[in-house]
Amino acid sequence: MPATHNFSDIFISYSRRNKPFVTKLEQALSQHPTISEVWVDWEDIPESVDWWAEIQAGIEGANTFLFILTPDSARSAVCTREIEHAVKSNKRIVPIIHIDVTEADDQTKIHPAIQRHNWIPFREDDNFEERVNDVIKVIG
Repeated sequence: MPATHNFSDIFISYSRRNKPFVTKLEQALSQHPTISEVWVDWEDIPESVDWWAEIQAGIEGANTFLFILTPDSARSAVCTREIEHAVKSNKRIVPIIHIDVTEADDQTKIHPAIQRHNWIPFREDDNFEERVNDVIKVIG
């Protein structure tokens, strides 16, 4: 079965260990009137298909690649592949820092495409609603 080419405003790249935060963020973004579609892999990949082809199609079909930066996502080989595909596909990359990457070894694993962009702070103690609005403004 070929990859489905859904078009969306945002593709969210994240570590599965951060799924509770991503679920909350995806719901908030999806409810905003200016956002028509948010692509996340837990609801947009059909059973028994080539998951990587679906991920690639999701990235290619999105206007914005939203990366959730945490120590877990910095270490993730799949997240790195997603970033590289987003770069190759000339996507607008918007990094969100959710959990500080403090370990030196983890810091070296942050992809250069994420390092060179100004990160939107979205930590536990940041105002969630204000940060959602900041994301909406950035993706315009």
